[in-house]
Amino acid sequence: MTSDETDRVLARAIVAPDAVAGALPSAQALIERAVPHRVDRLLAAVLVADPAIAPHVDYAALRSRLRDAAAVEMAHHADLLQMLEAFEHAGVHAVLFKGDAIAYSLYPAPHLRPRSDSDLLIAARDRTRAEAALAACGYVPEAESLGALSTFQSHWTRARQASPPHAIDLHWRLFNAEPFAHVLDADEVAADAIVLPALGRARAPSLAHQLIITAVHRVAHHYDAAHLLWLYDLHLLAGALDEDGMARAADLALARGVGAVVGRGLSRAADAFGTPVPEDVRRRLAAAPVPAAVRIFLEGRPRQVDVLRANLTTLRRWPSRVALLRDHLFPSAAYLRSMYPRCPPALLGLAYLHRIVRGAPKWFRRPGL
Repeated sequence: MTSDETDRVLARAIVAPDAVAGALPSAQALIERAVPHRVDRLLAAVLVADPAIAPHVDYAALRSRLRDAAAVEMAHHADLLQMLEAFEHAGVHAVLFKGDAIAYSLYPAPHLRPRSDSDLLIAARDRTRAEAALAACGYVPEAESLGALSTFQSHWTRARQASPPHAIDLHWRLFNAEPFAHVLDADEVAADAIVLPALGRARAPSLAHQLIITAVHRVAHHYDAAHLLWLYDLHLLAGALDEDGMARAADLALARGVGAVVGRGLSRAADAFGTPVPEDVRRRLAAAPVPAAVRIFLEGRPRQVDVLRANLTTLRRWPSRVALLRDHLFPSAAYLRSMYPRCPPALLGLAYLHRIVRGAPKWFRRPGL
């Protein structure tokens, strides 16, 4: 059985285990294949719920995996509550999106949806207060280049004693890539946000916004990768929207120029999980035009130089294009000193040159997915 065939069986085993019970490949091989797709917890929950599906699996190991995930989730939940309370006291109206939003709104249990960090969207005007609140909670910023046009997020971590560190990805724009810069803005998402009762008064984007964000994220940041976790997220979101809700989400995606991107995600989710998509929605999204700058993200694995070209093409004004290039080539001196701590200040120019020369090859390599 090829990896693609195994992936298809894996996806069906998650949503319709009875339908594939007699056609499973080696259950252990299926579990191992689930790990890179990050759906191993979902598969473990399915198998534990009905041991007859794969009677020869090590169920003690699966239960242990689920217990460990639940324990980490408890620490994650406590960190989120503390952080969100600090934001509230600081007057910062943050919206959780991506993994946490979907885990706490649509998954049967949040620990079944793995996350490497917590993504929060804030208005750019609240950035200073948000970062001060994170620092007060013990989070430490990563050393990174934060150019005004090259990145619109900062990364923070806080160590825990008995579990992995809690990582925060603080966004003041949803997507770094310029072709997707104005799909949804922070104020628009906040105005239509829904409450996550499991996290007190925490808020998440509306289901329609979450559908668009999830579909665009897998293309803008992961270049249409057939990663089952993100496709399962789309499957849940599409299933949670009624036909009118799906139509409104499609209308918004088309109006914002990402109809083809959302259509691609829903099509892949339908192929993998049998996601129901209304025919009119499917047809309209499939017929959506694909701007040249967006096509770069949909076709193959773009090199960083290809993404840069898409960003420069989308920026209409030359001063903005020059500023973007400057952000990439000449990050702040503070960042460069963190990368070259032994470099004397008088030789910082050579450090810039070394960074450019050393980093140039990666701009022309195809990324792994």
